Amino acid sequence: MLTVDHYGQIRRAHRDGMSIREIARTFHRSRDKIREILQNPLPRPYTRTKPAPAPILGPYQAAIDALLAADEEAPPKQRHTAMQVYRRLRAEHHYQGSYDPVRRYVARHRRDRRETFIPLAHDPGQRLEADFGHIHVDFPDGRRLVPVLITAWSYSDYGFAMAMPSERTEAILAGLVEAFTFFGCVPHEVWWDNPTTVVAKIFPGRERRPNGYYAALASHYTFEPLFCMPARGNEKPYVETRVRVLQRQWATPVPQVADLAALNRHLRGCCLAEGDRTIAVAAELSQQPVQAERIIATVGRLAQAAAGPPASVAAVTWRCHSEAVTSPCHSEVVTPMCHSTEAPLCQYQVPRPDLGRFDQLLGQGGSQDECQRQHPPVAEEQPQATAAAGDARRVR
Repeated sequence: MLTVDHYGQIRRAHRDGMSIREIARTFHRSRDKIREILQNPLPRPYTRTKPAPAPILGPYQAAIDALLAADEEAPPKQRHTAMQVYRRLRAEHHYQGSYDPVRRYVARHRRDRRETFIPLAHDPGQRLEADFGHIHVDFPDGRRLVPVLITAWSYSDYGFAMAMPSERTEAILAGLVEAFTFFGCVPHEVWWDNPTTVVAKIFPGRERRPNGYYAALASHYTFEPLFCMPARGNEKPYVETRVRVLQRQWATPVPQVADLAALNRHLRGCCLAEGDRTIAVAAELSQQPVQAERIIATVGRLAQAAAGPPASVAAVTWRCHSEAVTSPCHSEVVTPMCHSTEAPLCQYQVPRPDLGRFDQLLGQGGSQDECQRQHPPVAEEQPQATAAAGDARRVR
């Protein structure tokens, strides 16, 4: 059998001036074969002109195709395995052959129809991915499962994590405000799955109607709210990786803290330490791609920030029933490291219809159940688009 090395030797011999007749005598090949090698730099693989005969399995291939076609509409965990196909062929069609031909046929069928994924490259400052991860934490009153809001840039893979008392809309809004403050800039796009706390209605394709409060946040910070296709978490792989890092590294061993505030100090330290690791963007420290994120994400927002009233303290105003509780979240103006011009994150009102004193829970390590017992939920309609736009203008 001729290999690529044989092809190279023959083609080089012809390049050096040997005739086809001489090459055929030297390499003990026919002149027709030498001509074929000179026309093709690589050996052509053998391909069948027609399917291989299957005298035993052939009459049952149509039945197998029907079972696999029906699986396309079945839940993923209730689809036929090759062994289950084999069992049904024996029970329903009196198949007398062995299992291996069935296994090979099913594997070939699925390989031909396997979904293909293409890795994507993203520009600095363009895209931020967000999701919730869950870790167990030991508090003085026992071990509890804590939701952690995680965001990650798609270019630098730099992340931010903040433990929250719940996964409700008000927690998401407060967490994103903290993330923007931590990064010192706002992305052009923020990507989520399709949680009901962020997406009010899912339409065909990628069209969504965001939660009214989330839409107001997006309008205020001028980022585009985008969402993955349902059951397609692979569309935001960077934050999914950050969730595994949270669980396998930052929360291993199980953290032992006094309250959520202490846990968030630990998570913030882990986020800051990420700047000292080497990443594969350009075999450089993570801080350098993060600088690029800040530069690009801040361009076009400085003039807008300078036009509005400067904010020396960015605060989150929580509404609990008829009572307003103001919780200072940031004590200084956020100035991007790559610009000398201040680009403050302006005040934004986060509505909280039913979570209780969120700021006290963050400091005391309270749980969602405790909050619900102290402050029963109050039904409140989401603001309409016009009201949301008015709120966005007012907070600016």
